[in-house]
Amino acid sequence: MPFCLPKCLGGGHQPPPKKRQEPKDKKTEKSPRQRSLTEFFEDPELAILGPLANRVKVVIDSSLPATLHGTSRVTDGVPLAIVNPKAPDRRYVILHELMHHQLDELGCPSLCCTLQGKAPPDSWLRHTQFQALVRGLLVQLWELIQHSRFNKMLLRVFKCGPESARDGEYRSYMNKGYLPAYGMCRRDGHPSLRRLAVAAHVATV
Repeated sequence: MPFCLPKCLGGGHQPPPKKRQEPKDKKTEKSPRQRSLTEFFEDPELAILGPLANRVKVVIDSSLPATLHGTSRVTDGVPLAIVNPKAPDRRYVILHELMHHQLDELGCPSLCCTLQGKAPPDSWLRHTQFQALVRGLLVQLWELIQHSRFNKMLLRVFKCGPESARDGEYRSYMNKGYLPAYGMCRRDGHPSLRRLAVAAHVATV
């Protein structure tokens, strides 16, 4: 029997369209090219993806920062998988964003929080971008929970996983002796704070 996505991930039925959409850009700029998944996956793989293969389009966006391999977005009713052309494994990034779209359409909530507190004056937290750090850690934790719902399946069925997308990136950081802060730490912060930010980021893959 051929493998298909389970119903909890959209297999075998057409989920309702996502209602939230990105606001239209008022600028009269040319829209980026939307590419079909047929350019990236074989017919048997498209059959596994089911309705997702027909609805989601891929956009290659060179404006994404180096630390962001991809993101998901809905524009004019079309779910998009936005991919950084420098991402080490485009297939995994596309599949990853497809799964986020599917979770959104199935009602998986987004996590957002507002912080009013401040770091204690004598605490090591004063060397962080405190609110960005706390928000970032919470979002990373929520991302980790979502990724746990599909990463094993992607590895088993499509033979690709987050390691293929992250290993090259972090080897490059280590070779350069540089750790990104992901907006969570001040530039004058202790290196251990950058390690904290990176650890939170690596944990979510």
